[in-house]
Amino acid sequence: MRIKVSGLLSRASLVALCITGAGSYAMAGAGMKGPHPEHARLMPPPLMDGMFFDGMRKGEMPDMAKVEGTLARLSKELELDSETRIKVFTVLEKGNEEIKSLEKQLVSLERQMHRLTPSDEKYLEKVGESAAKQADLVKDLIKVKAKNKAALFAVLSSEQQTAYLELSERRPHRIGPKKRLPFEEPKKKPL
Repeated sequence: MRIKVSGLLSRASLVALCITGAGSYAMAGAGMKGPHPEHARLMPPPLMDGMFFDGMRKGEMPDMAKVEGTLARLSKELELDSETRIKVFTVLEKGNEEIKSLEKQLVSLERQMHRLTPSDEKYLEKVGESAAKQADLVKDLIKVKAKNKAALFAVLSSEQQTAYLELSERRPHRIGPKKRLPFEEPKKKPL
């Protein structure tokens, strides 16, 4: 992001630019060395282009975000005590590691397949081999997810198991106002 500096910038506008992270460009254009020492600590750390904090790229989730989100949802919905919560966390953590490794292998196979071009030797055979490997990985992924669900189910009590089954049947996008059928007239609000 480049900022054109025309004329003189006031100290307050430079401080605002420093706090928002655009200050280094503005100060370089204005011929200044850097922010006032008081405000230097308020500047965000320099990031590489397209990077978020902690070296993460846009669209990536932290490794444990899915586990923590699932754990928070389950503990809220199923009212887990601390001991059961720890057991559920270990099950989710182990399952997450296996799933992540399988997903990485799947993505690398897909990339290899997309790098092939029709002009390559034995193009159709290579695509077929890659598709077969991907199908095997998807089968393994389904098995791992089923194994993790069974391990999670074994940790829960009988009441929590029934609540878990109800929770897994319910989809987040299905919660909310009932959609009207196409032939139904919308209800008119009183004026």
